[in-house]
Amino acid sequence: ITSGGAAADDAIGGARPHYRRICIVYGLLTLATIAALVVTDLDWFPAVTLALTAVSTGGFAPVKGSLGNIPPAAAACCLIASVAAALPLVYYHLFYRRRMKSIFHEPQWKAMLLAIAVATSLVALTLRGDGQSWSTALWQAATQSASAQSGAGFSTAPVGQFPPAGRIVLIAAMFVGGAAGSTTGGTKLLRWLIVTKAAARTIRRALTPRDAVVHARLGGDTLIQ
Repeated sequence: ITSGGAAADDAIGGARPHYRRICIVYGLLTLATIAALVVTDLDWFPAVTLALTAVSTGGFAPVKGSLGNIPPAAAACCLIASVAAALPLVYYHLFYRRRMKSIFHEPQWKAMLLAIAVATSLVALTLRGDGQSWSTALWQAATQSASAQSGAGFSTAPVGQFPPAGRIVLIAAMFVGGAAGSTTGGTKLLRWLIVTKAAARTIRRALTPRDAVVHARLGGDTLIQ
C-alpha cells in the first residue's frame, strides 16, 4: 500500500533502485520548490532554505514570523510543497511512469486531502466565531491545517491566539500526520485507515452469519480475511 503499486518493481529490482527513485523524487521536489519560490520574488537564500525545510517538512523559516512575513504566494508554495512531500514519494515515480491507475486507487492521498479539508472547515468556523472575516478565517485555517497535517510546522498567524477548539483540531491533525512513505511524521494516515477498516470489518462480522466471509480491503488489497 505504501508503495502505491510499485511493490512488484521493488521485488524484482530490490530495495536499492527503490531508494534511488525516492532520492531523485526528493531532489526534484526540492528544486521545483526553489524555482517556484524564486518566481514569487523571494531572494535565493530564503528560497533555498524554505524549500529545503518545506520538502523535509521541518518547518524552519529564516524570517521572523515564519510564513506570515513573506508574500502569500510564497507561503502557498511552501505549504503546497509540504503537502506534496507528506504524500508517498513513490507516487511521483508512478506519475512519471504514467501509472495513473495505481495512484488513483491509493487511499492515502484521498485521506490526506479529506483530513486537510475537514481541519480547514473546523478551524475556519472557530476563527469566524472569534470575529475574523471569512476570507481571513479561511486563509489562516487552510494554511495552518495544511502545515499541521503535513507536520511542516509553518505558521501564517500566531496559533497561540486561536480559539481553544481550533487549537485542538490542529493538534489532532499533527497527531495523525501524513502518509506512510513520505517525509512527514505523526502516527501516519495509513495506520488510521487500517484501524478504521478493521473496525468496520468487526462490526460487519457481528451482523452477518457466522460462516460468512467478510474481507477488509484497502486500496484494492485484502487486509484481513
